[in-house]
Amino acid sequence: MAQVGTQWPVGDGEMAGRIRDFDWASTPLGPIARWPQSLKTIVDLMLGSPSMMSLVWGPEAIHLYNDSFTELLREHRTVALGRSAYETFARSRAVFEGDLAAGMAGRSSRLPAQRYPVLRQGRLEDAWFDADYAPIRDEAGVVAGVLWTLKETTAQHLAEQALRASEARHRLLIESWTQAEWETDADGVVVTDSPSWRAYTGQTLEEWLGYGWLDAIHPADRAFAERQWREATAGRGLVNAEFRLRAPTGAGAGPTSAPLRSAMRRGPSRRGRG
Repeated sequence: MAQVGTQWPVGDGEMAGRIRDFDWASTPLGPIARWPQSLKTIVDLMLGSPSMMSLVWGPEAIHLYNDSFTELLREHRTVALGRSAYETFARSRAVFEGDLAAGMAGRSSRLPAQRYPVLRQGRLEDAWFDADYAPIRDEAGVVAGVLWTLKETTAQHLAEQALRASEARHRLLIESWTQAEWETDADGVVVTDSPSWRAYTGQTLEEWLGYGWLDAIHPADRAFAERQWREATAGRGLVNAEFRLRAPTGAGAGPTSAPLRSAMRRGPSRRGRG
């Protein structure tokens, strides 16, 4: 149960101490000993939570918050307590005013994947959070405040971002691969570079030249691909073969099937397309 007077709120955290010592009599909330039990209960919950939590109370939106939330306050961390949130964050009021108004009207809301700059170990960095706004009612059942809770999702967001980037690179490589072209000498030996092939397979120029391109083919398909290529070279005809390529890292086989269409022309050189 919450204690009264200078012994409440209990705890040795930064914000518990600051709330105990603050001159609340000079604010619309009045002396801390006269606070309603509903306000004390939600403050206890907030201070005991490891999540970032912030509370605004009353029509003046008087601001209280826990230790974790100070990371988000940055330059306001020492001055925001006991002030109106509208005053402290006047420049960004338009961003949160609607959500606070909805909370004071009794409506909860959730805003996923919100980006906020936070101050950590003296450095400002971007972090992502799911933000919840919940109305808090007093003893009469009337909404008296709004609790703002942030659940950090930075690791998940960055992982999803990296996955999307990886998929985009893969699509780009596939698109490049469908346009891959190369040129050989009269014996079917690769003599020129094919950046699109090497971008997809990860081969260096030295690995690609000659018959090195065969090393990028799945071992189970390699003999078939070489036979098809040599027969097409000898017959100066067309080959339409399909085989699997190894992953760009070279570790194991990738799932990609690559149709090889080689248009041979008579003369000292030949051109292939994959």
